[in-house]
Amino acid sequence: MKIVIGKSISPGYAKGRAVIPGVCQPELTKVQIRLDHIEAELGRFHTALENSYRELEQLQARVQSELGSDSADIFSAHLMFLKDPQFIDRVEVCIRNDRMNLESAIQVTIDELAQLLEDSNNTYLRERAADVRDLHRRLHRQITPSDHRQLAQLAPESILVARELLPSDLLEFDREHLVGIITETGGETGHAAILARALGVPAVTGIANASQIITPGMPLLIDGQSGKVVLEPAPQELQASVARQASYDRIVQDAVDAEECECKTCDGTKVRLFANIGRPFEVDLVARHHLDGVGLFRTEYLFLDEPYAPSFERQREIYCKVAAALDGLPLVIRTLDLGGDKWPAFLKPRFEANPNLGVRGLRFSLFAAEELFHAQIRAALHAAKEHNVRIMLPMVLGQADLQHAISIIHKIAEENGIINLPPVGALVETPAAVFAIDEILANCDFISIGTNDLTQFVLAADRNATALIDDYTILHPSVLRAVQRVITAADGAGKSATICGEAAADPRVACLLVGLGARRLSMNPVSAAQVRYAVRAARKDSLEQLAQAALTSDSTQTVSTLVSDALRSIYPEFGSGTVSV
Repeated sequence: MKIVIGKSISPGYAKGRAVIPGVCQPELTKVQIRLDHIEAELGRFHTALENSYRELEQLQARVQSELGSDSADIFSAHLMFLKDPQFIDRVEVCIRNDRMNLESAIQVTIDELAQLLEDSNNTYLRERAADVRDLHRRLHRQITPSDHRQLAQLAPESILVARELLPSDLLEFDREHLVGIITETGGETGHAAILARALGVPAVTGIANASQIITPGMPLLIDGQSGKVVLEPAPQELQASVARQASYDRIVQDAVDAEECECKTCDGTKVRLFANIGRPFEVDLVARHHLDGVGLFRTEYLFLDEPYAPSFERQREIYCKVAAALDGLPLVIRTLDLGGDKWPAFLKPRFEANPNLGVRGLRFSLFAAEELFHAQIRAALHAAKEHNVRIMLPMVLGQADLQHAISIIHKIAEENGIINLPPVGALVETPAAVFAIDEILANCDFISIGTNDLTQFVLAADRNATALIDDYTILHPSVLRAVQRVITAADGAGKSATICGEAAADPRVACLLVGLGARRLSMNPVSAAQVRYAVRAARKDSLEQLAQAALTSDSTQTVSTLVSDALRSIYPEFGSGTVSV
């Protein structure tokens, strides 16, 4: 028996035998073609592009129906890449000028692009090199068909072992028999990790030389909570694993069974749970998971792939439809949070360098796309005439930009004869907003805390940088102090504060946030069952003690251990190991 430790990227437990498919990048076949074969190679290339595009569209539609829009959006960039003129031109130049065969031309071009991404100082861009290699494999399969039965027909209890897992790999495996994944590389925010979690497949990454130290058919155990992998487990370890799996499954089922129960601590403190959504059809998840409404409607995701700016009429229709489906529950519409990594096609001429620290959120709406902002506010105001709609302004910095935006809202309301304005709130996600929280609260009706960006800006750590995953976390004491400061100020002003972002979706961190005073959490609806279960198993006074200890801690690791130790007794499986969010 041998134990190796990696990093969990998808929770759960798995017992099975190793499968090590030939998923490495195809070898380069250097063949120089004759002049009279150039047009034929170009024809093969465009046929491969068209077939790959059609295949990806079908794959995206399948993921959309089975896993939802967040998972399906992974393939949007792949589709755009297949239409990219620079990529197409570079391959054609290799064929026409260098007389390479198609296989060589594609690999040379892909290698150049992947190397460019891997050499970037931006860790997010480095991770996108995996997407480029994924497309290479897809194109290679179109021009050199191979037998994929090894992937599609796995033996029961198969655990995939690979150097790297790409998104299309996971979707082509026999999911009925795929019980776990072990990889050498790949981050928690990578597309394959997102899909693994959506599919409920336990996964561990960071196992050095996994495909060398593990042999095909080797018995394996995966602990997707702690990142532990056991090779050729002893009988007593197998027995313990079965018990852990049974306990985990029981807690997951208990959480699902308790979804209709009120979310409150066992000593009576109520916590309201809301949904984060990005597409209109996702509103159906609110009723399915017994949530209190939509705490964050990310409206920019409606329009990222649109060639034209959204009209007032279309936006009004969408907002009314979503709000009506909530049957009186609140719908918080976040105005377009453009900039950063979210640039719609119709704004391509306004792309900028260094986007994460450039013109974003409310600043972008006020100064770079005021006509879009006006149309959206007008649509939201009209929807609010008939439904429980609220308007939330993203990336607020302080009193000046907030008052500017509110004055525009009042002006548009007056021009449209709207007397009763809906509540208007601010999304606190910058250090500037934390320090200006009293002025912000004096000018708005409610606030939300965007933990993703707030963590990034407080810690000066790229939220997409998996190499900095231990530094990018809400569990850093400085981030927790910023969150508590905002919650305390909101309580003092008598206004609601809702936590938005991935932090609220982790049951352990959600309990810590309740200890800090949070009473409203907004998250991916699928995560709500486990959060509700954890909150209902805890006591308010215990969570407050945990929060105080976390606030006075000296490091992220100390807080992570505190959270795990404090909650292990009430939430044993999800409380094991340390927490990284």
